[in-house]
Amino acid sequence: MRYKNWLFLGVAQLVWAMSYAASKIAMLGFPIPVILFLRYGVASLIFVGIWMLRGFPTFTRKNLLGVVAVGCINFFVSQYVQVYSLQYTQSIDASILVLFEPLITMIMAIVLLGEPLRRRLLIATGVSIVGFFMLSDIEFHQWGQWSNVRLIGNVLFLASLVSEATCSVTGKIFTKQNHPIDVIGTMMGSAFLLNTCMHFGQITSFSYAEPPLRSWAAVFFLAIFCSLFAYTIWYKVIQEVEVQVVSLSLFLQPVLGIFVGLLWMNEIITQKATVGALLICASLFWWQWKVTHDKAIS
Repeated sequence: MRYKNWLFLGVAQLVWAMSYAASKIAMLGFPIPVILFLRYGVASLIFVGIWMLRGFPTFTRKNLLGVVAVGCINFFVSQYVQVYSLQYTQSIDASILVLFEPLITMIMAIVLLGEPLRRRLLIATGVSIVGFFMLSDIEFHQWGQWSNVRLIGNVLFLASLVSEATCSVTGKIFTKQNHPIDVIGTMMGSAFLLNTCMHFGQITSFSYAEPPLRSWAAVFFLAIFCSLFAYTIWYKVIQEVEVQVVSLSLFLQPVLGIFVGLLWMNEIITQKATVGALLICASLFWWQWKVTHDKAIS
């Protein structure tokens, strides 16, 4: 992969590492449906402006149905679960747990496509699960309230990564015939319309003058940088490079996310959680490196 693509992916991972903290700040002033309405509404308006200059997207009927379906799942259902999960866990945890995405992608390929199950995948999964429980600060001899709540948040966040993995895999297919801007814009526009229909009453009755400026800034950051900018870069690189290779850039997120959580959100990470995070990073990096190395040899 070219250094230019690594640079783009590094910037995207920095933005996404900040997105979890931004979501927590946005929730201080807005309910989740309104956050998603504003986030994808602003992004959709910008995409429409881009299309007015370069022409509106044209999809085959099959691709359009696929793009809309994946968009609604990834940018409505998944984002709702993801933002909801951040009420119970830390942004630091989220930036580390995102490393499970390539692992989930591989498991989906085994279940859905019948790809072979390799021993190293089992090893990486087992070690990562141990790290997951340590990261969640679970006390096996005493189940305290904080441990339970944090575990629930982390489990919900992991559930949202299933659709993230689906979005990455299908993105390789959709961008073969269409520009990444057209694909990601249509996905987010579909999610925006679905969210608006599902929560129309709450969206129209909400008092938009009440949220603090900090929450408004967080919403616009989510809309412009995390949605439009980062996802367009992600799909642009996926258009040229294999998904498994691109997913290696996810390992930048824990490092960046920990600094964001500590400095921006004043979060804490205990010694046990640190060991758990290192276990997750080391096991999944080892597994991903082996997969990439084998593909390079073959």
